[in-house]
Amino acid sequence: MVKSAAVGDEAKSNILDNEKADFERVVNVNATDVFLENKHAAQALIPLQRGSIINVRSFSSSAGWFASHAYTSCDHAIMGLKRNVVTELGQRVQVHCLSPYSNPTLLSRDIFKIDGKGGFRVYSHLHWAALQKGHLTEAAL
Repeated sequence: MVKSAAVGDEAKSNILDNEKADFERVVNVNATDVFLENKHAAQALIPLQRGSIINVRSFSSSAGWFASHAYTSCDHAIMGLKRNVVTELGQRVQVHCLSPYSNPTLLSRDIFKIDGKGGFRVYSHLHWAALQKGHLTEAAL
């Protein structure tokens, strides 16, 4: 099972400008849905005694300055959930988090205000490479 869907919101650098309803909307999708999907994947994979759960997250839990407070909080929640689930399931079912850094999605294009006409090389040290279709799948496999 691969979980990679997420929603974003406007990144407001001042926490006082953030509304609880906006925070909850992002958390409901980006954290609560991940929990439920991991739970249901584990329910299906435990009887098989094999399988993998892969949660795709951004790099905002490592560099929490580019995304909203809600989005960054969700990335931290996903890492914590992964640690709990992997400890519980042990060797039976593998649980991973995959962080593709800047994955060229509609959400990341909106966050970085990129029109999609050029290469997607946001904050990258890999000046010679840009993430392309298929790279994330190859990394997961």
